[in-house]
Amino acid sequence: MFNIGDKVMYPMHGAGIISEIEQQEVLGEIRDYYLFKMPIGSVKIMMPVESINELGIRPVISESEISKVIESFLTSGFKENTNWNKRYRENIVKLKSGSVYDAADVYKVLAKREHEKGLSTGERKMLANARQILFSELILAGNLTLSEVEEMVNKAIEAYIGKSELKLGG
Repeated sequence: MFNIGDKVMYPMHGAGIISEIEQQEVLGEIRDYYLFKMPIGSVKIMMPVESINELGIRPVISESEISKVIESFLTSGFKENTNWNKRYRENIVKLKSGSVYDAADVYKVLAKREHEKGLSTGERKMLANARQILFSELILAGNLTLSEVEEMVNKAIEAYIGKSELKLGG
């Protein structure tokens, strides 16, 4: 059970802070829901308290783990499938895992592909989703600003790709 003010990660959505716990009647049943506010944008998500395990909700990483996530950008990453559909499905599985390292992997591989070959519309959306997931967790874990996270991740991506002046905005 989480409390108001807890920082949590919601796979496929990103990290946020539980701002409220409220009761709602849905289909004739009264249930407790967490209200979850994202640090990027003004999105609020409701999730049933009793479903947090099935949804994969977990606490955000510790501040000390941020450097390990950034260091993970310097490794070669997973072997990318050349078939677009298979590659897309593999990336979805990684993003659904809820692992910040999997989100970082998807982000860096798609960022590299974008830089080298360009992305399809679907993969561009997936890059944006991976960015939301990764950046929101890093922001909350380190009490950082979006621009601080962008700078940190862009430097790591530049080192991974071997190219300076890379700009991957939001």
